[in-house]
Amino acid sequence: AAAVNLVFALILLVWIVRRIKRCLGMPHPGVRWYGAALVLLALALLSVLALAVWPEYWAWLRRLHIHLNTLGLVGLAALGTLPVLLPTAMGKPDPQAAVWLRRRLWPALAGVVLLATGAAISWPLAVAGAAILLVSALGLLGQWGRCFGLRALLADGVSASLMAAVAGLMLVLAAGALHGMGMVDGKRILLVWGCGFLLPLVSGALSQLLPVWRWPGPTIPARQQMRATLA
Repeated sequence: AAAVNLVFALILLVWIVRRIKRCLGMPHPGVRWYGAALVLLALALLSVLALAVWPEYWAWLRRLHIHLNTLGLVGLAALGTLPVLLPTAMGKPDPQAAVWLRRRLWPALAGVVLLATGAAISWPLAVAGAAILLVSALGLLGQWGRCFGLRALLADGVSASLMAAVAGLMLVLAAGALHGMGMVDGKRILLVWGCGFLLPLVSGALSQLLPVWRWPGPTIPARQQMRATLA
């Protein structure tokens, strides 16, 4: 299964690279976040294949796989989407969104790699990676607060959910650092990741996107009503 999924991930990655090369002008910086997320997914799948070759490293490879999936694939894809999705939900542009995406990709990618590698072999590396991601997430929240205002963000159900997802990600990173020090149970962190990060992320995103998928094309009252109800 890992080998088959690896093939499909690489096919999708090649497709993205080709689409980038065929763009007229510079593509949106968010697309590179998706490419980076797919690269980390490929590494996560390779770690599964490595289990067949080095079963004695099962614990290390398992931790590497889990972190490359949860914070690599899902985390980078989410962070590459949120700077565009939240302004769309607010109905106002964020002039700094593209700038943030361009500047934060490589630090975020380095943070995930450090965190995943450190979780497998040395927790101080994981703490350093978590700190990099924490700074990036905190900077995104601060950027939203300056651009839209905290009261407006909390007044809308979609933006409030997306903000909660970023805050949940920060909580997971902090808890993960404590787990590396032996102070927190790892299973509880996975629960926090699912309830504190993934649940508000998917809920907020679908509240904004489902009405558009249900009624594509020009905005109509039914779409606005569905969005308001979900929000």
